[in-house]
Amino acid sequence: MWIVRNRQEFLEITCSFLDKNFILHEIVLIIEYIRYPHTAENISDTLFVILDKWYLREKVHMITTVLTFSTLNQDHVTEDHAEG
Repeated sequence: MWIVRNRQEFLEITCSFLDKNFILHEIVLIIEYIRYPHTAENISDTLFVILDKWYLREKVHMITTVLTFSTLNQDHVTEDHAEG
């Protein structure tokens, strides 16, 4: 998830897969707005809607997340810091 300057949060889904020659490919499937409040339930609901839209629910074997410093401290960002 990432946050834009106006504090809206988005979920980016990146798909990684190996082709028949075992070459790794990565593509961004979608960047989707997450409705407020940004609860685990809302994030999960959005994720499953996306997986269903792409017919991937039964094909996904693993979901990983990237937890960054900015994600950890999102509630402590002030307008001054967000603008700078």
